[in-house]
Amino acid sequence: LGVPVAIIECYQGGSAAQAWLNYERLFATDREFIYNDASILPSARNNWGCEGRTLWQDYDYYWSVGEIYDTTASEGTLIDGAYGSAGERFAPTGFYNAMQGPLANYAIAGVMWYQGESQPNARIPDQYNYLLFDLIEQWREDFRDEDLPVMLVQLAPYSAETGRSFVGIRQVQLDTAKRLENIGVISTAYEGTFDDKDTGGTIHPGTKVPVGNRMAATILAMVYGKTYYEGTDEYTGPVYEYMEVEGNQSILHFSHIGDGLKIKDGDTALTGFKISGDGTTFVDATATIVGDTVVVTAD
Repeated sequence: LGVPVAIIECYQGGSAAQAWLNYERLFATDREFIYNDASILPSARNNWGCEGRTLWQDYDYYWSVGEIYDTTASEGTLIDGAYGSAGERFAPTGFYNAMQGPLANYAIAGVMWYQGESQPNARIPDQYNYLLFDLIEQWREDFRDEDLPVMLVQLAPYSAETGRSFVGIRQVQLDTAKRLENIGVISTAYEGTFDDKDTGGTIHPGTKVPVGNRMAATILAMVYGKTYYEGTDEYTGPVYEYMEVEGNQSILHFSHIGDGLKIKDGDTALTGFKISGDGTTFVDATATIVGDTVVVTAD
């Protein structure tokens, strides 16, 4: 770009989305049905943000003790008589006033958001759908830019324990990008570590540089109108658009296909596709590139 570019780091590892939301959006009247709905709480309870409370109840709980404690150390800290609660990382609004709010005076070019694996968010993707929308609207209001670019990094392949849906979180991020303007989605597929000792992959990509390159390509294209990958105008891999069904085949259509759909260098077949006849039970499927589409079938 020919000029220095600064990055303002404002984050906390493992934090939940609601910790970055401000009070007004958390307690908006039209959000009670999703932020204060006890019927959508996950059945599995733990002290990592899933303790049986709604977001509104969580706010009252954490702030009733007068202070939010950092209890991630092994010795833990007593909060209202409960040992080992994860403290401020899941406290609604906990990081907004002291960390994010004060940055509103800066004129920034965009936001990079890498989050979604936190226990409460990944267990309630439907709620995360609203949280992510509200966060984006909050950033755009705080930084006085209704079209502020926001880059969403999806999680690497990882076998989450029962109750957490990383697939659901990735879907929410893609849906949000389709619903709002100036939202980029950065995939980390293929960047999780898979081997005979770690069949579920790792939640943090083992290779960092490709993730950074994809983020850079997306920012340069969306924010600055510049090409990152030499010889192409594309800045992202194929993006799913719609499906049509012909007989026993699902035919998938994509945008951002560049010179055509390709299999990763060295691979001989598409993998990772599943298909369902009822929308509930999914089985491994055979997927084949046919022109600019992917045809998916299963016996």
